[in-house]
Amino acid sequence: KRREPQVELVCKALANLGRKVKTVKSSLEETRRISQDPSIKLHQVWSILKNELNMSYWRACWMNRDGERLDVVENRQIFINFFWSLVDLNCWFIWIDETSFNPWTVKFYSWIKKNSYDPVYEYPYGSPSSAICALTDQGVNFCTMRMGTNGTREWLMFLIDLEKALEKYYKDDWNYMRRRIVFLFDNASLHLSPSIYEFFTKWKLLAFTIP
Repeated sequence: KRREPQVELVCKALANLGRKVKTVKSSLEETRRISQDPSIKLHQVWSILKNELNMSYWRACWMNRDGERLDVVENRQIFINFFWSLVDLNCWFIWIDETSFNPWTVKFYSWIKKNSYDPVYEYPYGSPSSAICALTDQGVNFCTMRMGTNGTREWLMFLIDLEKALEKYYKDDWNYMRRRIVFLFDNASLHLSPSIYEFFTKWKLLAFTIP
């Protein structure tokens, strides 16, 4: 309780500081008010950035991404070596990935012509749609689409349906193929659940996640 007045003073000071911060917009508005010229020129913006906001235009310093860390690079090389060892064993691969579309991310405001009430586009609000797709080295494509997001249950149902579709496609060769097919997918948490592990163990299928 003794610190509450101090916090209030700090908040007031920050609020007052925010009002005094100069921006490109505020500087342009002041310039336009003085000159009575409504146009905005590029050299004015550059001048404000350089002379009033003390900014400069230079090439940004190079920063290493997390994907370029030494341990990540080493793990990637281990994965590459493991992948090529499977290729040398004449394994075939099934690549699986997911995608989704959330209608709430659609922007409903956009530029339109004056005196025109025609919308640029219209999309009804609703549940997000998602898809899980699999592609084999032979070009066999299997996909499921649904309204809503995917969880462990949907991922497991996809794998069950995929296994049935592969058995139907390869017919008499499936018993031979299943010993050489490797399932590849990313390391999302729902891919690593016990039920998924149990599925591959039960059907004696080889799968691993991409690091």
